[in-house]
Formats: sequence, C-alpha cells, structure tokens
Amino acid sequence: SDPDAYGTFATEYQKKYGAFPAQEAHDQAAGLYAVVQALEQKPTTDPAVLNETLHSGTFDLGTAGTMPGGKLKWDEAGANSIGKPLMVQWQDGKLVGVWPSELTSHKPIWGH
Repeated sequence: SDPDAYGTFATEYQKKYGAFPAQEAHDQAAGLYAVVQALEQKPTTDPAVLNETLHSGTFDLGTAGTMPGGKLKWDEAGANSIGKPLMVQWQDGKLVGVWPSELTSHKPIWGH
C-alpha cells in the first residue's frame, strides 16, 4: 500500500501508537473493512456464506479503498487480484510511495 494513501487510518494509528503504521497493520485493517462490507452486502453468521461473499465480491470500503489499485478482490489463492506492486522509500523521516508514478505521489531519490 502507498503510505501516502493511508489517510485517516495513518493519522489515528499514529495518535494511538506514536508511530507510523506498518504495512501489515494497514493491510489487516483493509481486510477488516472488506469483511464489514461483505457483511453489509450479505448479512450472515455462517462462515461459508461469508467466505463465498468475500471471494466473489470487490471491496473498497474505508481502508480497503486505499490498497494499491483502490480495491480488494481475492482470487482462489487468496491474493488480491487487483493489487499492484509498489515501491516505498523513507524521505525526510516519512515513508512515502515512489513507484509506479500512477499509484504514488513522490519520486525516488537515488544516491546521496
């Protein structure tokens, strides 16, 4: 995920924990929002029904919408089929996305 796109999630996380959220924290929050959106679309307490909804839908609620590609959609292997690889770099003490340019807002800095 592009740290620049973390938005409110990053702000609230930093307030609570005093540090920038790790990618895993952001991605887990995105997964939770996908579950919430799936349950809003098809309320259930049956894990099989929830699993089917998660594997047949596309999710962009809250933090799920800040994943590279702007959505989550799981394939049979459990990978986000809309996700895009992206490169990040620490610049001026802040983790920022630097590549690809269509998904990030900073340019990479090479060498010093």
